[in-house]
Amino acid sequence: MSGGDPNWRLATLVTSALLHGALLWTLYDQTLLEARAEPEQSAPPTLVRLSFQRPVVPVPEPEPEPEPEPEPEPEPEPEPEPEPEPEPKPKPKPKPKPEPEPKPEPKPEPKPEPKPKPVATPAPPPPPPPPDPALLRERYLARLLAHIEREKFYPGAARRRGIEGEVVIDFTLGCDGRPGPVQARRGHKLLRGAATSAVERAHPLPTPP
Repeated sequence: MSGGDPNWRLATLVTSALLHGALLWTLYDQTLLEARAEPEQSAPPTLVRLSFQRPVVPVPEPEPEPEPEPEPEPEPEPEPEPEPEPEPKPKPKPKPKPEPEPKPEPKPEPKPEPKPKPVATPAPPPPPPPPDPALLRERYLARLLAHIEREKFYPGAARRRGIEGEVVIDFTLGCDGRPGPVQARRGHKLLRGAATSAVERAHPLPTPP
């Protein structure tokens, strides 16, 4: 049911008026009952006037019809775009010039080899000075004595008797290291014999310088 129906609006207003009339009558009836139940009170009764006239329902004015919307104006057609001008043909690229061939580098001239420097011949060392004859003699005698000492022995008879002492011997030595006759000059007889035997056993003796 639409909201603009006049019959529906009239029925609604009549129903509302009847409800209001029933409510007013209920209030009036209740007031009379209270007045009868309390006759001793001297308060005047309350009068309520009720109206049962049919309410005048205003006729709604018809709604104005909506104005028709104006038709949209047609859009102007776009102008055709001008055709693009043809691009100019590119100019041909110039041919590259041939690069000149590089000149060959000149070969370096060989440097002359340096001449070897003459090596100075070192001078021969000076000859050593001649040895001192006295020093040579002293060294030889020490060597000869050590050689004879290895053959020396202590006679058992002299050891038992406790004979001790120093013996001096004399002999001639040849160039080949052979001694001549040996003579003992000083010392006990037992010791002189042992010294002479030591020289004879030490043969050959070291060669003299």
